[in-house]
Amino acid sequence: MVLGADMTNLAVIDAFSSFIWTERYWEYGDFELVLAPSNEMVELFKPDRYLWYEDTNELMIIEDIAISSAIDQGTEMTINGRSLTSLLDRRIVWEATTLKGTISECVKKLLDENIIAASDAKRNVANLVYREPTTFDPKTITIDSGIEQGESLYDVIQSLCRSKRIGFHIFNDPENDGQFIFQLYNGADHSYAQTTNPYVVFSNDFQSLVNTNVKTTNSTRKNVALVQGPEVDDPRT
Repeated sequence: MVLGADMTNLAVIDAFSSFIWTERYWEYGDFELVLAPSNEMVELFKPDRYLWYEDTNELMIIEDIAISSAIDQGTEMTINGRSLTSLLDRRIVWEATTLKGTISECVKKLLDENIIAASDAKRNVANLVYREPTTFDPKTITIDSGIEQGESLYDVIQSLCRSKRIGFHIFNDPENDGQFIFQLYNGADHSYAQTTNPYVVFSNDFQSLVNTNVKTTNSTRKNVALVQGPEVDDPRT
């Protein structure tokens, strides 16, 4: 579904040749939509409109539109973009900042000062709000760090969250006037490194892989190595 800036439904897209929708834990997600172009599609897909996919509360921002032609494939229209979390990449940390406290306090401070309640109102995203995490106790994770002026707000928050293995995202909340909600969250560990949750295994045996590629190459193989070391009066090291 393509949405306008005011969250109104502009069109439902049900005919396309390729559609990739990727959500990530501590990074922004992205999408790629490939379909046949038409005058209607050219008018519909505009930068900064939104794409929504059922079964998720994530929204993607349309950023790139390309039309290409080839003899064997015909003419295709490719639309790309990133999730709402990429809004953070449109702001920098305006002033050097000292962070000390829980991860929730520190991230909220960064957001308030640079994109939610900045002293320069033009830097704010009007419908973006911070919501406290509900999947973990933020008091158990603390931050003590200094942030330099001019750093990307997204890079700073992504680095903090990744270092503490905490996910973050911005999602749409239609029940609250379409607000964009920033929230930290802690996912469930399904790796072999734990015994609490069932393992998640990606394997052809379990039919849990959609596409696979196997490549065997011998192009860089060598069967002899010459090892040299420093010798007297030899400049090589």
